[in-house]
Amino acid sequence: MERDYAMSKKAIDDRTIRQIIDEYANLLMTSEITGIDLSKEAEYIKDMLAEHPEYVDDFVSGKERDGMNPRLHVFVEAIIQIQIAENDPPEARKAHLALMAGQSMNAHEARHALGKAFMEVIWHATKENWSADQCSAEYGRRLAELVKESKTT
Repeated sequence: MERDYAMSKKAIDDRTIRQIIDEYANLLMTSEITGIDLSKEAEYIKDMLAEHPEYVDDFVSGKERDGMNPRLHVFVEAIIQIQIAENDPPEARKAHLALMAGQSMNAHEARHALGKAFMEVIWHATKENWSADQCSAEYGRRLAELVKESKTT
């Protein structure tokens, strides 16, 4: 019975998350059509969509592409870009710069590396019920590891 509740709770959480993403995508579309600016975050999402024109139709429709959720991909890249631009956390910008210098990645590839670390932390946090402090500490550790790895290659 406890397992059924946990599975039900996860389904509700997934449904709620999907609904939020759908609503946000609709707000972005409305913003674009009407010319009304939503927020600086919306601008980052537009920038990421501009870097991924192949995802635009799927982003609007919510259709998965090759087993990947284009909305999630774009949102995560936007989050990483905001972290880099606002230097919050500072480890994000440091890791981004280190990856571009040490491993000769371009900005997009380096953003993907940070996004992977970010999503791994989110995955563990949801599966293991981590606190916000645990998430921050683990994300910082993973970003520091990226910096360290970039110096050895």
